[in-house]
Amino acid sequence: MIGPARISRLVSAVLLTSLVSAILLPRAYAADDLEQSLRSRYGNQTLVLRGFYHGDKLKYDSAGLLAGNLRSGDWTVDGVVHVTSIDVSGRRLTIHADRLTLLYDGHALAFQSSGNRKPKRTSRLRIETELDAGAAPAEKGQALLAKISLTPPDRLADIVPDYWKSCVWAASENLGKERYQACRFGQELVAVPGVSESGQDKDTATKTAGGPLVPIGKGVTPPRVRSAPSPEFSAEARELHYQGTITLWLVVDTDGEPRNIRIAKPLGMGLDWKAVECVEKWRFDPAQRDGQPVAVEMAVQVDFHLY
Repeated sequence: MIGPARISRLVSAVLLTSLVSAILLPRAYAADDLEQSLRSRYGNQTLVLRGFYHGDKLKYDSAGLLAGNLRSGDWTVDGVVHVTSIDVSGRRLTIHADRLTLLYDGHALAFQSSGNRKPKRTSRLRIETELDAGAAPAEKGQALLAKISLTPPDRLADIVPDYWKSCVWAASENLGKERYQACRFGQELVAVPGVSESGQDKDTATKTAGGPLVPIGKGVTPPRVRSAPSPEFSAEARELHYQGTITLWLVVDTDGEPRNIRIAKPLGMGLDWKAVECVEKWRFDPAQRDGQPVAVEMAVQVDFHLY
């Protein structure tokens, strides 16, 4: 015969087990549901990361803010990733992805991923983020990922540096504008959220600190290069022996300094960024009209060749 004390202990144990189950099981189910929801939406998908942060590990808090002082890179190297796995454990969401290094394919006349030509140092990425305490519904998880990567109606053209905007805008709209005819996205990039969304034309070379632009032609002597340091290779391009020529549009002001540099014919793999950094240091004898310096717009080419 079971005594009253034993019965009391059994009842207490049952109540405690029920209470623990009531607390833990919904959270476990919520985590499973969140993981399944995120896998369905983002698994095996290609995404554009905000900030284009460099490194093999990115850690975010529950508000989607990046931890640490990581540097931003070029979007053709550090911006695009392909998700390989998504896991939710407790309050931690972990995403494993491959970085997709982008290059300009001269045969396809479009930007696309480098395929099997992947720099070893940037091919793998681990993204970790903390979820809010308690059960995290799928909407919260998706909202968190939206702070990390682009989702419609975000636009890549709005978040790239100014020297990329005209090229990316033309590629997003597939307009084939005369000076940006080389700026096109391959089909795999067009399908990425935020890449092919409409943007605004950011080609703002019509004004400069040196005054209104004067077309080069009759009566105007074009600028002459006075100093032109050679560009440095990006680590990724050097590793893969990737080379070629980039075309930039720029304004040479009345002081012979380059302004409003824009990428017109890209290469990708981080070389475009290096080309802009290099040309910013170039110096010119300014264009002349009637013996006076005038601001003009012109195209220059930057060669990347390994000898």
